Amino acid sequence: MIYQTIDCVRAAGLGKWAHLRCQCEASFELVTRMQSNGIRLYRLKCTKCKQGIGGAIAHGSLPMEVRNQAIPCGQHLFGPHPSQKCDRCGEWKFGVERHHWAPRNFFADACEWPTSLLCTSCHRKWHKVMREQRRVSDEEQSAYWDQEAKTNQSRI
Repeated sequence: MIYQTIDCVRAAGLGKWAHLRCQCEASFELVTRMQSNGIRLYRLKCTKCKQGIGGAIAHGSLPMEVRNQAIPCGQHLFGPHPSQKCDRCGEWKFGVERHHWAPRNFFADACEWPTSLLCTSCHRKWHKVMREQRRVSDEEQSAYWDQEAKTNQSRI
């Protein structure tokens, strides 16, 4: 499915997954790819530079007719063979996912960083711990600055 402008993307209810990174001012396509664990992912890409403009779109957020019109993405269409083992726990029955140590959201050169093969369980655990750690760090940082502000006010 092709969306001519970012406003069309927003009108289709996909705006929260569209974080513009390119400056092409081109149309956007909804693409899909199948992960090695059988889960189908959807995302928006610029039709000119082919760069993703946001994160994976929640499957349940797309009506069936929109899902059926998504363009299969040739790049990385299939992940590692399901018989490969998880680099962390050795599990292989349910396939593995390629884990990017440098997330595409933060690193322009993410494809040049190492990856690992993780089973769904280990992959989810890693991301859960990272999300929790980020929250703790934010809270600690906020508490630190609150304390600094109080200390500075008492000096005045």
